[in-house]
Amino acid sequence: MKRLLMFGITACISCGLVLARAEAAKSRPKRFLGKIQAIDAEAGTLAVKGKKGVLRKFKLTEETTFTKGGKHRKIGAQEIKPGDRARVEYIGDAAVKVHIKVLPAKKKKSSRKGGKKKAAEPMPEEIE
Repeated sequence: MKRLLMFGITACISCGLVLARAEAAKSRPKRFLGKIQAIDAEAGTLAVKGKKGVLRKFKLTEETTFTKGGKHRKIGAQEIKPGDRARVEYIGDAAVKVHIKVLPAKKKKSSRKGGKKKAAEPMPEEIE
């Protein structure tokens, strides 16, 4: 009888731990990387297109935070524009955090490399 009681208590505790882990996994935000396609602050929606061409729409809430750059400087939704690279952390379909990645400016190619070389100036004739 004691063994049956101990088995029952152990089973209940194990089930409780499994359910607690499942709940914790649900509340942990997932990540989605891509380019911003559209943002509508009035409607509270954000559309992001991923690498494989998948378009995901997220709801923006009052708890949604927006950051930008390496130091995660806080910004407003009005500073986000289509074409920005973003990492969206979300739970369900609600965006918890939107981080905009700042890409370094592209370097201009030098006009001298690969271009036409300057023609050498002719030597002046010697006067005698």
